[in-house]
Amino acid sequence: ERDLVAQARAARPEAGLRLALTRRALRDSWFSHRHEGERGAGPTVVVSTAGVATMTRRPLPVFVAYELIVHALGLLAPGLNPIDLLHEQTKGCLFDLCERRVELVAKLTQGKLCRPCAQRLSEGGVEPARVRELLQAMVAVG
Repeated sequence: ERDLVAQARAARPEAGLRLALTRRALRDSWFSHRHEGERGAGPTVVVSTAGVATMTRRPLPVFVAYELIVHALGLLAPGLNPIDLLHEQTKGCLFDLCERRVELVAKLTQGKLCRPCAQRLSEGGVEPARVRELLQAMVAVG
């Protein structure tokens, strides 16, 4: 994982956000890990696609779009950490934790933003309507 982060940073040092995709599972089985940038550079997110195709019939670009939306929110509101918005209850919300990886299906097919998450985004300076538009575009891909 460290090598992927280093390669992404070397390839695009000026980027506000970098996604590095891998087919390998991450050590803790999460879908992604966010590595904060150094010296003012944006973060690098390592996204694992391991097993995603067996969990959902949604095309892989829908999953990648989901990861991009979640982590790009930090660019819109620098003080906002998307990980802080995760919740255990599966609602089809962008911020469902999906402790059981099969719960990913609801998130990718419904593309919703629950009220508490919309409120927290709004408080953080992100317009929930814009996020909902992105989610609807994500759902429409597949």
